[in-house]
Amino acid sequence: MPHFRHVIAKELPIDHFSLAVDETRAAFRLLAPTDGFDIAPDAEYVPIEKLSTTEELGSRYCKMKHSELYQINDQDYVILAEIIIDKTKPEFQRVWVPGAHFVTWFDGRVFRCDLKGGLTYFDFRNTAEYCRYMGGMWLFDLWVRNPAAPVTECARSITTTADATIITNVDDLGDVWTADDVMTGTTSKWLNLAYELTPSSETVAPDGWVDFTLTLKDGKTHEVASDITWDGYIVEPVDGYAPHKRLAVTNGVGRFRAQALGLQDGESMRMKINHRFFTSRAEAVVRVSADG
Repeated sequence: MPHFRHVIAKELPIDHFSLAVDETRAAFRLLAPTDGFDIAPDAEYVPIEKLSTTEELGSRYCKMKHSELYQINDQDYVILAEIIIDKTKPEFQRVWVPGAHFVTWFDGRVFRCDLKGGLTYFDFRNTAEYCRYMGGMWLFDLWVRNPAAPVTECARSITTTADATIITNVDDLGDVWTADDVMTGTTSKWLNLAYELTPSSETVAPDGWVDFTLTLKDGKTHEVASDITWDGYIVEPVDGYAPHKRLAVTNGVGRFRAQALGLQDGESMRMKINHRFFTSRAEAVVRVSADG
């Protein structure tokens, strides 16, 4: 079962939103009153039901000229900016892997979507620290669990004010959190996968072998993620030797063997699991002992 979160901010410059999710896409839109925009004389009203679909209705870029209007509570609105995450498009398809975390942020001009690992790979900041550093509004996140599953089964998080108007086709916006709690950092792990790397023994003889088991787990329930089968994990033998660097996970579990090659009594054999922009998904250390 996917996990959802609804973050409540004390205040935001936007108070009308649209969220739509289907099997292949998720669309998030910022809506603004027509005041200050250049509205075409022949502008047409679009049925508000359109905002509950993932159809492309707007642009990632904030435009001043608009020819399509949406009437909400007897007031006219335009789509200020729109972001669509589409798992079938190459820009998303190539990174649509277990544990991928897509973050979206609006800087007042462009609504952007980035892979979280790509943003922070060379940065020591966690997501909350990065948000404060970059500024703008970070309002919608999506986490991939099983790449073969529909987007409706991805974990997600939206941020609005408590009294915001949200036009959506989803039944559950998620567990309610405050923005202050979320911005303390490291509070979103329950929305993603958890990883556990377990050696078959706590010690190994010099040049001896150890079997390792990688287990993918639900970040909230900690149950084995048996719905995930994927072959893209990378074994990084920090200390020691692994004959196979590519690791496949079947029904949430993957296994490989490693050797304490060249390691001496008292040293340690250390193994890490990585993939793409995400290093050290899991790691394990085995003590090298002449006693085996």
